[in-house]
Amino acid sequence: MRFLVIFISLLSISVTAKLDLTKKQFIIHKKDADRLSLKASSEDFVKKEIYEVDGDIAEDFVREMSSRSDVVEVEENILLNYLSEQDDPLFDQQWSLQEFAGGISIKRAWEFTKGKNDIVVAIIDSGVILDHEDIRDRLVQGADFVSDVFIANDGDGRDMDPSDPGNWNFAGECGAGSSSKPSNWHGTHVAGIVGSAHNDFGVVGVAPNVSILPIRAMGKCGGRLNDVADAIRWAAGAAVSGMPTNQNPAKVINLSLGGFGSCGSTMQNAINDARSRGATVIVAVGNESLNLDRYEMVPVSCRGVVNVASNDANGKLSSFSNYGVEVDVVAPGGFQGGMGILNLGNSGNTSPSNNNYVYKVGTSMSAPHVAGIAALIYSLKEDLYPDQIEQILKDTALEMSSGGTGFGIVQAYDSLVLTDSDSIQPDPDFKTDEPFVNRQNASVPNFGTSYTEDVAACGSVVLQSGGGGSGPGGNFMASLFIGIAMITLSRKTKILSIKKF
Repeated sequence: MRFLVIFISLLSISVTAKLDLTKKQFIIHKKDADRLSLKASSEDFVKKEIYEVDGDIAEDFVREMSSRSDVVEVEENILLNYLSEQDDPLFDQQWSLQEFAGGISIKRAWEFTKGKNDIVVAIIDSGVILDHEDIRDRLVQGADFVSDVFIANDGDGRDMDPSDPGNWNFAGECGAGSSSKPSNWHGTHVAGIVGSAHNDFGVVGVAPNVSILPIRAMGKCGGRLNDVADAIRWAAGAAVSGMPTNQNPAKVINLSLGGFGSCGSTMQNAINDARSRGATVIVAVGNESLNLDRYEMVPVSCRGVVNVASNDANGKLSSFSNYGVEVDVVAPGGFQGGMGILNLGNSGNTSPSNNNYVYKVGTSMSAPHVAGIAALIYSLKEDLYPDQIEQILKDTALEMSSGGTGFGIVQAYDSLVLTDSDSIQPDPDFKTDEPFVNRQNASVPNFGTSYTEDVAACGSVVLQSGGGGSGPGGNFMASLFIGIAMITLSRKTKILSIKKF
């Protein structure tokens, strides 16, 4: 049998000018020998290492690493993406907050509360336009968790600047066949749905008096699973290496993002950590019109999250919305007379320009409606537990005729009526039911050979098109190798590269 010697770059200065989708990244969970020698607890003796490998040796790499006695788990560090559609036609009012069939009846809910300033909602997304007039007074100190400089699009990696520099890209930058796209200011729109101020101009959020914690984990072409997971933990107040402690832990975490794949320990542990600290995690289910009983998505398939599908102004499931057993509730994210959800935006096609108001549709818009209601519930009874928040949302939802829509459309007013009753008291032992999904042959949908706006906007991680993007090849080999190690794989002789982060 012939063996291939493959070089691992411990540190490199890359000159790659685009995201190379012929390569895959993997998170390797390894036993930490030093900590084991100190008889550390089981939660402490596993460490993570991230590798990038050429796609055509990915299976061999996973097989080799999985066979090692010091490796606990191998999972792909998939590229997550935004879950909203862009460039939607405009509509002149916020129908989603009204009392007709598809709305959430927010004005009556405000008879109880518009939210409390000490209730924090984390928006893990593309960052926020920090000076937007309708939200700047609601923001607390956030952070930037994008570790890949190319994806970050701001010239550096992780830091304490959560502002959105723009996520525009040229054609081909996000994989072969990918089109050029302007910045979408996704995080700003999502944050505005939760907490735009209640004043005499612009729009208003579901919970206009709560605080918004902006966290960047997404950028050009999407974002990495590991960055999103670290952002979740930090948002809830957990320690994350290399970042200062979050001084404003979130009670609600909104994830209007996702990708196709299973929920491995990186994401699940992050969610578990956040929940153990009292945070409710809200997740958009995606916009591919798919039955998720057949296709697996992350973080939708993770345990302990509130999964949200989209409805239109008529109270029907949006045509683009995914659906299935894992859906818990539905919220406004679709159309009214051909128009979408109005909230914060910016006129810049690349970097920020003039602040404005725009319409978008997608489950990305649905999730923050639910996040806002969850924040209002916490504002009434701050000591409730995440499972109790989820159950209140379910118990007061308006049932739908469509299958795969969970308990139905969330109702802000009814949620607060129930919360305010004497029957709802903090109960650490309360557990809501988790759905069981029997996927016989879970797979990734085939969207064809071209990377389209619909695929990118709906959060698919099927970024390859016709074999994936053209690799940097010589660019990678021109990287400056500071440290070198070796790994042996059983394979026909071929020089390929693995980069360790």
